[in-house]
Amino acid sequence: MRKAWILMAALAACATAQAMGRKPPLTGILWDSNVKHDLATGKKEILLKNTPPWIYDHSIMSPDGKQLLIRVVMTDEHGRELITDLRTLDMETKKERVWYRGSDVGIYGWSPDGHFIITEGMAPDYVALIIDIQTEEAWLAKIPKGLTRLGTPAWSSDGKSLYASRIDGPKQDQGLWIMKMDLNGGNLRELVHLPIVGGAVLSPDEKNVAFIPIPKQDLFFVDVATGKIHPTKHTPAAEIGASWSPNSKWVSVRQDTSDIMAANNYYAINAETGEWRFLFKLRGEILSWWQPPTGPLPDCGKIVREQLGPGRPLEEVAAKLVVPGAKSGKAPAPSAH
Repeated sequence: MRKAWILMAALAACATAQAMGRKPPLTGILWDSNVKHDLATGKKEILLKNTPPWIYDHSIMSPDGKQLLIRVVMTDEHGRELITDLRTLDMETKKERVWYRGSDVGIYGWSPDGHFIITEGMAPDYVALIIDIQTEEAWLAKIPKGLTRLGTPAWSSDGKSLYASRIDGPKQDQGLWIMKMDLNGGNLRELVHLPIVGGAVLSPDEKNVAFIPIPKQDLFFVDVATGKIHPTKHTPAAEIGASWSPNSKWVSVRQDTSDIMAANNYYAINAETGEWRFLFKLRGEILSWWQPPTGPLPDCGKIVREQLGPGRPLEEVAAKLVVPGAKSGKAPAPSAH
């Protein structure tokens, strides 16, 4: 009942804003490593404090809003990364848990129900490491036969598939494919081809790709159904770190300045109209966008076990990875508070 009331109130606010000629407000939470930005109120909250040499680098809220997934790095006096943790923060108890520790942790995210962590496989034969944060079991999703490398794994909104990208050939000018497959590697198909290599993020509704090509670094939208590329307005600064809103309507980006000590401008761009909205200035990293779920969440525990079979202890699965220093996070991490 309360969710229905909130939705009705949000729709009424949008209708009122449109009737009065104002733009509907953006909604949700933007996370910048250890900082929470509430788009509805404009309030900023520092949730976690860095304690060198441990630095909070990037964070993603679980779809159910209960856990914050954080990449935390240990740096030397020159700022070089020595060790990387993949941690969760329980939003109710404020307790941290280290799930994986190694020389590097790459792309990572959540299952659509917030019960599983997914991160790059970090080994030649695997596209993803999947961790159940409730049972502490883990799985390795294998790369389908005939492919040599897949990267940037992400979970589909129905919980049944993975997205991943692959370079089309040995040279960057040969492009990038976004692939879709079952969790077990079956039913592999190509969703869309991008003509050159760059940062590519598929929208949650699977209709558009936010694409920032290298070396141009301007934001483009690519229609998945047609492959047509839609440019946004050209700016002199480089766009970095595209992140979709969960409703697939907006993408947030950071515009880098030439001064590494200066704050960067952050914008939200409407995927349908191309409208740009200034968010804030910040000396931060890539943002992640969270909005409360509007419908039932899939049972990913059932889907994972149906496709990948029973899980194995995380310690045992992590031992198969070839990253130097890789292990599970059973041992307590150095305090980051």
